[in-house]
Amino acid sequence: MRMDERLIKLFHQGLSLLGSENEMSFDDVKILRAFLAEGFYKFSEENKHRQSKKEDYAWMLSQANKMGVNA
Repeated sequence: MRMDERLIKLFHQGLSLLGSENEMSFDDVKILRAFLAEGFYKFSEENKHRQSKKEDYAWMLSQANKMGVNA
């Protein structure tokens, strides 16, 4: 199973927004985008093998909550 379109769109939005502030160097933006991409691909792989019956978005939100991510 691959991530649903809503999560793929969110990933692309995150990549485009990351580094939109002028204070970040080009290298900082590249590093942060790499972190975001690595996380997306890791979760995408875990999504293929998960046992949860939740929708992709709900499952991903629960993963973020487990990691202690907050806004």
